[in-house]
Amino acid sequence: MFKKLKTLMGLIMCFYVILYIGLMVLIDLDHTTFSTISMLSIFVPFLLIVIALLIINRKYIFKHKLGLKRGINLTTIIGVILPLICLIMIGLNEYNSHFNVNKWANNKEDRVYMLEDLMTNYELKGMNKKEVSNLLGKPTAQDGNKISYFLGNKGVIQIDNEVLEIWFNNNNLVTNYKVSTS
Repeated sequence: MFKKLKTLMGLIMCFYVILYIGLMVLIDLDHTTFSTISMLSIFVPFLLIVIALLIINRKYIFKHKLGLKRGINLTTIIGVILPLICLIMIGLNEYNSHFNVNKWANNKEDRVYMLEDLMTNYELKGMNKKEVSNLLGKPTAQDGNKISYFLGNKGVIQIDNEVLEIWFNNNNLVTNYKVSTS
């Protein structure tokens, strides 16, 4: 019974560790931020492992007075550390996704993650060239009435660069903008 229980706990923990390693990879590749889905994907496996450990503890270990205290402590430590690592990763992604002028100027590869926050909090249409320049800095490229800002790569397969293109009218006011790939 003792050997079967150790094997069962080992299999549960192996699955748990593999699951969280997969979550960490997805969080990193997708640049996941705080959302209901990201929180559920972190805490549901954690709750399942807690429930499984409580059942194993109550049904087998305490009932039969098995000496698995060290294994339970290790399982508990691993069970808590992995979700905490995922939360820290998501917190860093959340921080990096907020636009500010200094981060935009100094982290050109990460601009793509700030774009949504930029578009939500700043209305580019109607701004003049000086306002755009004060907000976004020197453009990566300029062609007549169009300027472009390199944003970086986003997603799992990072082949194409994303670019923010901004068009001005003859009065130097933004008339349109779009994100394209190059």
